[in-house]
Amino acid sequence: MPEDKLYWVEARLDRLERCNLDGSARDLLIDFTGTNFNPFGLAVLPEAIFWTDWSSEGIDVSDRNFLQEPTTFLIADSPTRLNGISFHRRENYTYVDMDCSFGRLNSSCNELCLLTPGGRSCVHVSPIFHSCPNNIDLFIQEGRDFSWQEPLATSPSGADVTVTSSHEGGGLFVIPINQTIMVSYNAIDVFGNSAICFFNIYVVCKYMDMFYVFHLGECTCVVEVGGGVFPLFEAD
Repeated sequence: MPEDKLYWVEARLDRLERCNLDGSARDLLIDFTGTNFNPFGLAVLPEAIFWTDWSSEGIDVSDRNFLQEPTTFLIADSPTRLNGISFHRRENYTYVDMDCSFGRLNSSCNELCLLTPGGRSCVHVSPIFHSCPNNIDLFIQEGRDFSWQEPLATSPSGADVTVTSSHEGGGLFVIPINQTIMVSYNAIDVFGNSAICFFNIYVVCKYMDMFYVFHLGECTCVVEVGGGVFPLFEAD
C-alpha cells in the first residue's frame, strides 16, 4: 500500500484493524460487535475497503475514511460462504507480446500453451472416461446373461481416441469361483496421452449340482465378454 500500512480483519472478534509494517501504531478501525456484519476476507483499495462477510453472505464495502456506514456491495449466489477476496486493476499490468499470446501462435495449440526458454510448448490434456463400471459382485446362475455398460472416452481437444480392453469382445475367459478378475479399458489419443478405466468382477456360484461338485471337482464359470456375458458351468 502507498501508506505502508497492514490491514486485517479478525473473524472471531469482528474487528477491522491496521498497523505499520513494523507492527507499531495498531489502530482499531471498525468494531463490528453487535452489528449484522461478520467480516472474513479483506481487500484494500485506495478509495475503499471490501471484505467477504459470513453474515450478509456477500461482499461488503466501506470508504477508506470510514465516514459512512458499511454497506453490502454484493449478495453472493453461492451454496457456501465466501472466504478470500482480491482485486486486480487492469492498468497495473503490462501487456507483453509473447509466443503464447492470443492470435499469434497459440491458434495451433488446441489446449494449453506453455512458455519455454526456446519459445513455447503445446500441452494436451489426457482423454476422459465419461463412464466406468463399478466393481461387480456376480452371482452366477445357469442360463443367466450378464452385461455392463461399455465405458466411453473422449479427448477435451476433440482429438481421436482409441479404446482397447484387457479382454476382447466375444472371447471367453475363466473366472474361478470366489475369486476376483480385473477388467481394464485403456484410452489413448493421437498425441500419446492416455487414461485408464478398470473394475473388478467377483464371481459367486449361486447354484450347482452338489453331486458333480463332490465327485468331479471344482465349479468354474466361463464368461463371455464384450456386451453380453453368458455364464457356463464346468467341472474339473
